[in-house]
Amino acid sequence: IADMKISDDVVAFLLKDMQRLPTDLRLGLEVASCFGSCVKCSVIDILQSKGPQVVNLKEVLQRLSKQGLMDNVGGTMFRFVHDKIEQASYELMAERPRRKLHMRFGLDLSETLVNNPENDEILFLAVNQMNRGGPAALRHTSQKFMIAMWNLAAGRRAMDLSDCNTAFQLFQHGMSFLGSDHWVAHYYLSVNLFDAAAEAACVLNRQPEVNLYSKQLYDHARCFDDKLNCK
Repeated sequence: IADMKISDDVVAFLLKDMQRLPTDLRLGLEVASCFGSCVKCSVIDILQSKGPQVVNLKEVLQRLSKQGLMDNVGGTMFRFVHDKIEQASYELMAERPRRKLHMRFGLDLSETLVNNPENDEILFLAVNQMNRGGPAALRHTSQKFMIAMWNLAAGRRAMDLSDCNTAFQLFQHGMSFLGSDHWVAHYYLSVNLFDAAAEAACVLNRQPEVNLYSKQLYDHARCFDDKLNCK
């Protein structure tokens, strides 16, 4: 199946066929599709550890493997057998509940970083899930502040790894979680995000963004030291 070319019409057929699956199997497809083409068993274990679950996710994904929709790869991950099956699984959900699910997964994964902050894989995975959820998936300002902080941390780590494109995107995501009064309410986080974004944009030779973020930082900086990198 993985090597077959599947048209959009077939995707629509797959979607209708999947909607007739038992509820637990549909849920398994939806959860797995939130992580892309594959999901590691170690990630499933983290999600399953976060209190009582509606289904045993690993067991459900194993049943989906037997039905030919997913592959169990060496007992370490489950992978969709075709990207169109992944796409159809993702489209089983409406956008709003899908964003909430991404946010829930991101927040659950981020909790494990408290005891293991050096786990880059979980850091990037958690932040990616939270960013796919987006600010609208949250109600509390404190959570938005926390996610902006996680984006700053992940962006800085991406810079350390010389992945400036990813870093720049993460800094931008971080800014999207800031409130309209962020220069007052979260001044130091704002300084760090805008300064980091301007630096990443400079490395990428994206001069309009360098000018944009540097100007905002210069205009709102409270002291001379915070303006130094804007020149």
